[in-house]
Amino acid sequence: MITDDKGKSIEFQSAVLKKVGFQLDRNYKRELEEFNATNNAAALKNISRINVKAFNMANTTAEANVSAEGKSMPGVMLQYWFMQADKETQEAFKAWILTQYNYFL
Repeated sequence: MITDDKGKSIEFQSAVLKKVGFQLDRNYKRELEEFNATNNAAALKNISRINVKAFNMANTTAEANVSAEGKSMPGVMLQYWFMQADKETQEAFKAWILTQYNYFL
C-alpha cells in the first residue's frame, strides 16, 4: 500500500523498467527519473506525496537473497555464470573486478 503524508491511500499502477541485454550494474535512480518523465500511466508525476516507508521492502532484504543452503544467491549466481563462461570472458571479468576493487580503495 502506498500512502500520502496524511496516511491516505494513493491509487497506483506499476510497470516494468525494461533493459535489454546482460547487466552487471544499473542506475535505477536515473532510470526511474527518466521513466517518471514519460506519459506512462505508472509514472510518478508528484513523487513528494509518497510515503516511502509504506513500501513493503520484504523482497529486497538480505534474507530474500539467501539460498536454502544459506549461501548468498547473487554470489551463487555469479559463480555459476563465471564457470559457464569461456576463458577469455572469465579473464575479462576478473580484470573488471580488479578495476572495481581499485575504484573503491
